[in-house]
Amino acid sequence: MNCKETSPMPYAAPTFTFLSISLICRPNTTATQPDLQQYKLEHFGLLAVAGSRGLLSTAERDYDLKAGASFLWWPGTVLHIRDVDLTGLELYLLQFNVDGSDSPIGPRDAGWLCCGPIVYRPIHRLIAWLKSLNLESKQYCLTGHADYDREPDQIRALRKHIRFQEMHLTVLEQNLPSPKEDISAREAVESMIGFMKQSYHEQFSIEQLSAEAGISRWQFNTIFKQLTGSTPVDYLTQLRISRAKELLNVPGLSIKDIAQQTGFRDEFYFCRRFKQTVGESPRQFAHLRETGTRVCTFQYVGELLMLGIKPVGANLGSLNHFLEEAGDGVYAIEEPVNERKLISLKPDMILYPDIASQRLVQQLESVAPSFPIKWHDDVYTRMRKLGDLLDKRQIAEQWIEGYEAKSKRTLARLRRYVRPGETAAAFIYDERHQKLFVYGAHNFGHTLYRALGFVPPVKVQELIQRDDSFRWIAIAPEELSLYAGEHVFMAISPEATVSEEVRAILGSKHWLNLPAVRSGRAYIVERRWALYDPVTLDRHLDHVESLLT
Repeated sequence: MNCKETSPMPYAAPTFTFLSISLICRPNTTATQPDLQQYKLEHFGLLAVAGSRGLLSTAERDYDLKAGASFLWWPGTVLHIRDVDLTGLELYLLQFNVDGSDSPIGPRDAGWLCCGPIVYRPIHRLIAWLKSLNLESKQYCLTGHADYDREPDQIRALRKHIRFQEMHLTVLEQNLPSPKEDISAREAVESMIGFMKQSYHEQFSIEQLSAEAGISRWQFNTIFKQLTGSTPVDYLTQLRISRAKELLNVPGLSIKDIAQQTGFRDEFYFCRRFKQTVGESPRQFAHLRETGTRVCTFQYVGELLMLGIKPVGANLGSLNHFLEEAGDGVYAIEEPVNERKLISLKPDMILYPDIASQRLVQQLESVAPSFPIKWHDDVYTRMRKLGDLLDKRQIAEQWIEGYEAKSKRTLARLRRYVRPGETAAAFIYDERHQKLFVYGAHNFGHTLYRALGFVPPVKVQELIQRDDSFRWIAIAPEELSLYAGEHVFMAISPEATVSEEVRAILGSKHWLNLPAVRSGRAYIVERRWALYDPVTLDRHLDHVESLLT
């Protein structure tokens, strides 16, 4: 055979060349405002977050920097990095070149090399390797061997280079799409989603779907969640439950028939999954829609009104805050509950917080089907769950979209008065317990931190990081300065403003010496601001805007 006629290699493997490693954001516990740093990459860059939380912005979009997040960027990318938590963002940047067999591969030629968020599993292995590499690089600098290529220990240098190549091989394996018959992985997953919509009633496994798509189970799950926001199993369950809801309105169909027609293996599993997803059994769901829903509620008046449901009864403490919105015809339930009176309201269902006493729960369950609502859920989660329970999910989503749109409009109008990164804190004096509380990310904190973009003070942020469902904590007046921000809101009931305890707090040096008080950025607001429901949150936006402008 003539050697000159041999076919060339169909593909020349790329070479990854290590250039530098650096800790570009260092822990900084003394910062009082988010630190913004800007980097323009001259080479390919691998970015990995080892600790704390921040925000990464490029020309295209923003990314949340959390411990374990990793990214791959092309040369020329400009990165804006902000340490949101003020507790020190530990962020490593590894820069490298990619060379082909003949010439360097630039960004436009490296279409196979993903750009943006990447997955690396296990992430702790990548972080540990970057930390050790950064430490070695520092040692080389101290000993006069800053240049990687001049490392005197050739064996160690070669071993490190091999590990570096293996790391990039893992990145490629875990992030490159695997085409099947010239169809991209994304298109293959989209095809499987269409199949699930049409064939939800059939029996198949996620492994079968990923095999049909021609990609690994892990990659299938990753792309599936990117496309739908849900796992394949949860998505399939929702398809089946949605169809089951429709069939429950069809006369003559048994629970067993519906289970079979929607792909559940038996009626018992169907009933269990239905109640886990919807919050009530299939029979309860069907009954409530046949008769019309009469709801009694302990706590959730604002949510029901926003969903277009007027309760037939509500506990007095909750109802008093919504007398104007609820109007006449809602019976005020006093506690302890009079079961006979509650029965006379003929409720189809009763809602109550899951922290209610066992005695109250037993009373309610003896009257009508009763459903606990998680106390620590945020308002979006609560609205969606109630929307599912009451067949008002679309209305719940409309409120969430409308509220977020209003938040953005309010934030845009406040830009003239509030600088990005300004801190704010919300407090309440509870006269019942005679204590001062500071809020977390729920209740009034939802408005400040999630809707209007204020930054929590360091002590508040630490509490939120420790428990993202954290609502409030009691503090001593002497601790006000530890939790206060550049803006301070204090919620007090009209009756409490004349109390000796409140006057003592507002007249103390702990309050009067706060920078927010001295600069005129402290606001006394009504106690109703302490509530956490869609009606109140909507009012918060208007009230905060009027205070700050």
